[in-house]
Amino acid sequence: MQSLDLYLHPLSPLLLPLKLPVIYAWTALANTYAKPSRGHIMHLKGVLTNVTKGTQTVTEYMQHIKSVADKLAMLDALKNSKDLTVKILKGLGDEFKDISPDVRARYTPISFEELHEKLINFDAVLKQEDEKNQRLPITANYAARPSFSSHHDNSSNHQNRSNQSAAASNRPPSKPTDSQS
Repeated sequence: MQSLDLYLHPLSPLLLPLKLPVIYAWTALANTYAKPSRGHIMHLKGVLTNVTKGTQTVTEYMQHIKSVADKLAMLDALKNSKDLTVKILKGLGDEFKDISPDVRARYTPISFEELHEKLINFDAVLKQEDEKNQRLPITANYAARPSFSSHHDNSSNHQNRSNQSAAASNRPPSKPTDSQS
């Protein structure tokens, strides 16, 4: 820096009027962008609190959370990783409710990377089960339905239908209505 001053020293009286506005500009930029406002931190914490997986993939969901958490960490506003894990689990859909107790019951906190891996693996298992259920033929699903009537019920139903047919044949013919004419 001193070598630059030696070259600029003869020009200093000429550059001094330009130097002060630049210093003020840099100071204004530093004050505006270097120190985060309390409102910005509150906004990021709100995003982290309200984030849900929705239709995103597990990886997209986790990347979004990691991005917000990293911003909060740079601002020294992220207190601990346990809170982050709880927020991640709360934002997952009902299909992930089976994995939540396993993660919460651990003696040591789970790392973000390990949780991400567990969620990806669990999601893969869910997708395999969905595909397997979709591949079953319709007739197999129908045949797999339990029957709620016994053989005895079927024979009594047959008798009831026979009695109803006989009763219907003994009825007098009904009068034609206007719509039948």
